[in-house]
Amino acid sequence: MQDISISFYQKRILKNINFVFEEQGLYAITGANGSGKSTIVKLLAGVLKASQGNINHSVEGNVIPSEHLHKHLNWVGPYINIYEEFNAVETFNFQKNFKNTSLGLDDFLHKTNLTEHRNKRIKYYSSGMKQRLKLALGMFFDCDLLLLDEPTVNLDKNYQEWYLQNLRELILNSGKTIIIASNIPEEYTLAQEVLDLEKYR
Repeated sequence: MQDISISFYQKRILKNINFVFEEQGLYAITGANGSGKSTIVKLLAGVLKASQGNINHSVEGNVIPSEHLHKHLNWVGPYINIYEEFNAVETFNFQKNFKNTSLGLDDFLHKTNLTEHRNKRIKYYSSGMKQRLKLALGMFFDCDLLLLDEPTVNLDKNYQEWYLQNLRELILNSGKTIIIASNIPEEYTLAQEVLDLEKYR
């Protein structure tokens, strides 16, 4: 991120952000509600453009063209919807059209604790079940960059620990760069470096 500034309705929200997310690192983006965390995530995902500055993505030194960025990242956020007419099996198979995974269907459902609900349409899932499924699609499918915006929203205490355990496994085994946007310390307790947006307001 080079000299990133963000304005809404001619009002400067964030200014002069310079930050490097290294490959295979774990980072947190923090700040109070309304500080711009989700906006930064959307900039990193390539769906928004900054008012000023540039964001460059690369893998092993090779620059990724913006039109190919979606092939390299997975993104989970409370504002991102999944096809609610699908069930978990159809969702898994649909995702496999775009990304690889080392998990078979049964392992995926077991790790997500959705085996008993495999044929239920997602529109009938609880909010916690939907969030587990979204997190699983992000964490268990291949990518270079994983963006997690408020990852434990709608998760109870047991599944918050489920998230942290899977995050630990990703850190050890996946080689992903992981960026967590949150103002809840428990969500990003494992982060090695923090980008605090309050410093750029």
